[in-house]
Amino acid sequence: MNELATERRSMAIETPVGTPSRSLISETERCQEPNGADDKKLPEIYYLEGKYYRQNSQGIFTSIATGDARIELRYLGYGKNKVHNEASETDVALRSIQLDNCVQGAGPLCGRMPGLVTENGFKYLVTRGPKILSVGNSPCGQEASPMFELLRAVFGHEVNPHFDTQLFTFMAWLQRARMALEHPDQHLPGQMLVLVGPAGCGKSYLQLLITQMLGGRECDPSLWLQDKTAFNGNLWEAEHLIMSDSNLEASGKARNAMRDKIKELVANPSYPCHHKNKEQLTLRPIWRLTLSANDDVTSANILPALEKSTKDKIIYFKCYAKEGFFPESESRQEHHQATLRAIPAFLHFVENTDMPEDLKNNRWGVNAWHHPECIELLQSYNPEQELEEILEKWLENKTMGTVKKRPRELYVELENLTGGSLVRCSRGTNHLGHQLARLMEREPWNKVITKTTEREGETRSERVYYSFDTSALQGVETTSNIEGWSESGRVEV
Repeated sequence: MNELATERRSMAIETPVGTPSRSLISETERCQEPNGADDKKLPEIYYLEGKYYRQNSQGIFTSIATGDARIELRYLGYGKNKVHNEASETDVALRSIQLDNCVQGAGPLCGRMPGLVTENGFKYLVTRGPKILSVGNSPCGQEASPMFELLRAVFGHEVNPHFDTQLFTFMAWLQRARMALEHPDQHLPGQMLVLVGPAGCGKSYLQLLITQMLGGRECDPSLWLQDKTAFNGNLWEAEHLIMSDSNLEASGKARNAMRDKIKELVANPSYPCHHKNKEQLTLRPIWRLTLSANDDVTSANILPALEKSTKDKIIYFKCYAKEGFFPESESRQEHHQATLRAIPAFLHFVENTDMPEDLKNNRWGVNAWHHPECIELLQSYNPEQELEEILEKWLENKTMGTVKKRPRELYVELENLTGGSLVRCSRGTNHLGHQLARLMEREPWNKVITKTTEREGETRSERVYYSFDTSALQGVETTSNIEGWSESGRVEV
């Protein structure tokens, strides 16, 4: 026994660590090494967190239990014979699927058909895809006429002086969106489309039809855009992100969050995908964002502003109510079905029309366009209006030339001018700085206000200054009326 133990220790010492000694593997063990399973190509079965996914006869990947995965493998010819240790050919195939066909996520993915995609190093199994409508075979105007009649009514063919521009911009926007669906391997972003008009004019109905033309799937992103949820997994299941003003808040916090996220949502080639209780992935979205809103001041408080960083990312259309266009309730379904039947012929026009050169844009496919009436509506809600009126009154008391002030010094002077009521529209020095930055993006203040940074003192620390050119306001019609500010807390125009 001692001699046998010594011989075994000697063999162990002579064999390098991590190197299998073939002399120590018996003939039986050699026969149990994988062979037949390795010779077969793995089926299109995927694995994620204890679940297997198999494509059914409708082309949709559905999750199946381990037992069902075994049945599928046996159906495909994997046997029960042992090929490695105690593992059967089926067991080895299941293990290979877990190792080689493992994915980091599974579910619908906007703009992708069922199958495996790789985005930013993540393997994602697309379980079901959009229903992309095919276009008509020929440009038959009669077949497409219900769609064009709808657009003529909603876009105000008889009363809208900018009808042609609005129609072609819409078709170019839709053409670009359809192109993005046809080429999911390319990043083809598109602007947010905002439809503004009276109640019942058909703007929400047009959104419904856009959903049909972009794959048949929609989702409301309102909670995500306003920072009311930390999860956005549902957004990734639709090509059309659809909103209405009734689901949006007018608070400054919600508006700022929506502004920042809209810029990312429509432009970024990569975006976080975060389902609840799941690992966050970074994927490439293929979607379009639309918003319908009433043309009143209440809605103007909610609509995204046209600032320097957003005006190229948002299209504003004015919608009109054409009396008698939409039929009574008993005929509405028939009208709807006729419009749906017209979509393929309409899409033929969209995809085969060479858009006017002045509408084309290299980045977005089409230039952002803003209807003048929508711009007026946005300007009717001006959170900086009260501050503008105070600044105008303050500059009236200054001599011609340039007035230069530090932020705190400026705030104190404006506060004294209003009798201590400035806080009603500007909460402090930092808030004033943000307000001045927004004013500097539009006329006439972009010619009046200049911000500079200078180094001063022994430590050469940076200090911010605001300079005001009083001459730039001369001749500009204003609505200043500072009287009654201290008593009422507001400026009456």
